[in-house]
Amino acid sequence: MWLKMILGAVAFINILFGAAALTVPHSMAELAHLQPLNPSGVGEVRSFYGALVLVLGAIILHALRRPQPGREWLRCLGILFLGVGCGRLASLVLDGLEAYTATVLVVELLFAALLLYGAEALRPDHASPVQP
Repeated sequence: MWLKMILGAVAFINILFGAAALTVPHSMAELAHLQPLNPSGVGEVRSFYGALVLVLGAIILHALRRPQPGREWLRCLGILFLGVGCGRLASLVLDGLEAYTATVLVVELLFAALLLYGAEALRPDHASPVQP
């Protein structure tokens, strides 16, 4: 049960972050140290930081609400977060250490680990320890 609650928190964090990027893209861009210079740049913030991240959170919630958790969805989303983390790691190596990038890398890798663990731990045949 605790795992579903933690994964639910991961979902809500993504939904809130995505909703903020959709509604106040300039503030969210500033948080990420980005400078959208024209409507195309603002559109990128709204679409990738906003809509995409919001939908990632919604899919996590959808997977958790199924009678048998959507393990495949959780695994795919874990791999997605792992891929994004790899991109951030490449940025740290190629572009230099920056506190924001390093912090977000840790968060993305944590989300990836939780989602991948959840995909395995929420198997229907996964025996729960019996409480005395």
